[in-house]
Amino acid sequence: MAKIELLDPMGVIPETEEVALHTLDTMHGKRIGFRVDWANFDIFCDEADRSLRENFELQDVRHYHPAGRTESTKEAGDQELKAFASEVDAMVVGLAA
Repeated sequence: MAKIELLDPMGVIPETEEVALHTLDTMHGKRIGFRVDWANFDIFCDEADRSLRENFELQDVRHYHPAGRTESTKEAGDQELKAFASEVDAMVVGLAA
């Protein structure tokens, strides 16, 4: 019988210190951000953006598209993402293919 090897596409998650997560009590008046980092995830983000704008009185919806995923761009990308995150009240991050 052949052996099947299952691979986790997420990789190893590094250990982190405990982080306090904040929840939104309402979406009204909030700034929502999408990190669009994978092929076709922009399709979901555009549809979610439209739905959010139609159903909530949002202050703004923004999309962040990282420049690249190489080791040489990691530090700059981390700084860009932190800056983007500081400009929104909530952020949607996901994977798609």
